[in-house]
Amino acid sequence: MTLPRIAVVLAFFAVAAYIPGARAACDAPEPVCAAADRVFRIAAYDPHASAVVVGDDLLVTNRHVVADNTAAEVILPDGRTVTAAVIPTDYAGDLILLRAPGLDGPPPLPVGPAESETDLYAIGSDIGRGSVRVYAPGRLIWPLVENAPRAC
Repeated sequence: MTLPRIAVVLAFFAVAAYIPGARAACDAPEPVCAAADRVFRIAAYDPHASAVVVGDDLLVTNRHVVADNTAAEVILPDGRTVTAAVIPTDYAGDLILLRAPGLDGPPPLPVGPAESETDLYAIGSDIGRGSVRVYAPGRLIWPLVENAPRAC
């Protein structure tokens, strides 16, 4: 292959790697990579955030991401957007549900316990890359709340 052709091929891959909304390569274990397909970039009051599929057409995100907005944009891996309505609630915590009709996402993840001696992966929107990515594994540094396996 000639040098100009190599340069064109490399340029194509460099551009393709930074297409907004494209899924980043995943070097984590398969269940972690599969979980990344259930995390979407969203934009609302905070223009760069993540939401996780928790049911049919339902996502959860942080309340501070939507603030007083009644809707958020869910950014699909191919760059298209789906409008998600904020589901009103009087829950005082920093979580809110979004309903996104037409979201053809995978089913929600099963919930499991977090153990302090296992690798834990964070999956979320990477502003610099413009995509959802799996971050390097880390360890739980604060003990879990007793009798509340899903609380921190």
